[in-house]
Amino acid sequence: MLVPDIVIGAADQGFADRYQDASRAVIVNADGTLTMITTPQYGEFGFPGGRKNPGESDVETLAREVLEETGFLIAEESIERLCTVEVVRQHERFGAVNLHQMNSFFVCEARKAAGQHLDAREAAHGIDVATVSIDQAVRRNERVLESGYRFWVDRDLHVLRALQGLRPDEPFPART
Repeated sequence: MLVPDIVIGAADQGFADRYQDASRAVIVNADGTLTMITTPQYGEFGFPGGRKNPGESDVETLAREVLEETGFLIAEESIERLCTVEVVRQHERFGAVNLHQMNSFFVCEARKAAGQHLDAREAAHGIDVATVSIDQAVRRNERVLESGYRFWVDRDLHVLRALQGLRPDEPFPART
């Protein structure tokens, strides 16, 4: 792993009512920028990815979710595990239900292959694809969090900040 694992919330609080495994892509472009997703409602920059279907591997989930959300195909030979982000929180759609989510983040390269294949919920949110530097994504997500807590923005901001902390001589995304 390139960065330390991250825990958000009280991971030791015990039983979770819902448990999810998810895979998320840190898509690095040739110029060091990142391919991310964004929505008009919040304007955040997020890492494409989502929940694993039963029987799927991390890589299968990653490839499926990236294709659905961005229309990009992942170069499987480029995939490298970056870190795991464990999120324990109250799920706002289910009231007092506690959600425990394990997010596996992978650095990879990808290329445009098709249009997005969004599900109804994703389409309703207006998910779009954006190319940004790490610093641009950090600044935007910090502003989004100032206007109200969004767990996925916080989760992805932790990863973006970890990427900012990598040594400048490491071959990783651009900073502007």
